[in-house]
Amino acid sequence: MAGAMPGVPGRRGPVGIIGAGPAGARAAELLAAGGWEVLLFDPKAPWEKPCGGGIPAHGFIHFPELRELEGRGRWARRARLIGPDGAELVVETGAPILLVDRRILSAYQLGRAEVAGARRVRCRILDVTRAEHGWRLSGDDGRAYDVAYLIGADGATSRMRRLLAPDFRPRLTPTRGRFVPVGAGADPEIVVWFPPDFRGYVWEFPRGRMWSVGVCHLDHGVGKSRLEGVLGEHVAARGGSMEHRVYGHPIPLPNPGDYDRPEWFGGEDWALCGDAAALVDPISGEGIHHALRSGQLAARALLETGSLAAYRGFLAAEVLPELRKAAEYASRFYERGFVEALLRVCGRGRRMRGVLADVMTGLQSYRTLRLRTAWAYVLDGFPAPSTLVPLVKFFR
Repeated sequence: MAGAMPGVPGRRGPVGIIGAGPAGARAAELLAAGGWEVLLFDPKAPWEKPCGGGIPAHGFIHFPELRELEGRGRWARRARLIGPDGAELVVETGAPILLVDRRILSAYQLGRAEVAGARRVRCRILDVTRAEHGWRLSGDDGRAYDVAYLIGADGATSRMRRLLAPDFRPRLTPTRGRFVPVGAGADPEIVVWFPPDFRGYVWEFPRGRMWSVGVCHLDHGVGKSRLEGVLGEHVAARGGSMEHRVYGHPIPLPNPGDYDRPEWFGGEDWALCGDAAALVDPISGEGIHHALRSGQLAARALLETGSLAAYRGFLAAEVLPELRKAAEYASRFYERGFVEALLRVCGRGRRMRGVLADVMTGLQSYRTLRLRTAWAYVLDGFPAPSTLVPLVKFFR
């Protein structure tokens, strides 16, 4: 048909990847390096994304090449947690978190994908329909693109998710924040405040060039005015100003049972990755690691089997069990009194503090968290006995 992209001789595919964020760019790089023809659709990458911008320690275990960004960000080895009652706990993370502007991360990953042979297409895909040998993609440039396989990695409000898995409707929880210029001598300390009677938190991430200061709420439908009020209270208490560039973006979180529906994540010739698949830690809101991991697994399915059918099995075995357990804990994390108890017991117990540090950096699995916490509590000599009831209720 007129306007359809021809295949590349000697390469398998083509694979159409919608979105050049962490998930899409990772899949594009691996597939192109493995000999597949890849069309990577994104009208604006590399772009800044309004989020914390932290790459947790376990990200470098699975993706060691990210250490190449070391000189372009800031290593944070300390976090200051502020409870609803104003009590503070400083946690030395041990394994550091790399704070980097998302535009820098985006440009880095897109560059790797293009070097590997992926072809960047600067257009927005408006529709997808079945074709004789796969999919026909309709772009806002007026052209049609025929691909054999389709990977949707187009973010939290994913158009591909709505088209490919219309029954998959994660909750889009709100955020609000500011970008503040960072001075060269700024202290690379992460700050997290848990406001009273608020199912969410305020963060401060001193990234490479900009300080990301924001607030998120884990319930859908919370208004902008409430978020701005909570954020403004925190910024004022820290002696700062709200007169900076404003941002807001949704965090996709699953509904109960979503992770038990593998057919929503992919099929024989399509897959959803990253935020498009709501692969986000429901407690911390961290999604970079899961985005990279899902892009890697989608590429692995095609490279090893020549089909995307195996992707949802890989996801069910290697990603979803962790997120399912995190979702279970997330429903209890903001119950009245838990955060206060957590900060108190970690302030008095060295081993408990180590558990918390490893959770923050992604080194501690949620699936083994209960057992490790129990041993740490005992070995620390039962610190702050009044915290035992909230801890037991959390792990029930």
